[in-house]
Amino acid sequence: MPRIPKSVIAGEEQALRKPTSAGAGSQAAAETATQRPPLSERLREAIAIAQRIGPFDPDFDLKRFSDEMWDF
Repeated sequence: MPRIPKSVIAGEEQALRKPTSAGAGSQAAAETATQRPPLSERLREAIAIAQRIGPFDPDFDLKRFSDEMWDF
């Protein structure tokens, strides 16, 4: 395995510690986030589907169900 010189490692550490500037990409992401509907609205359909499926069945055996799926 090749050895990495300590000077390279030190340079990488300094680069990681430099503060990043908020560029155009960050601003665009922030604007997109504020334009999206709230999470509750985005999840409304998924929650409705889960409610139609019904409550969790504690007696459901996923392994048995999966094994039966492969029996034909």
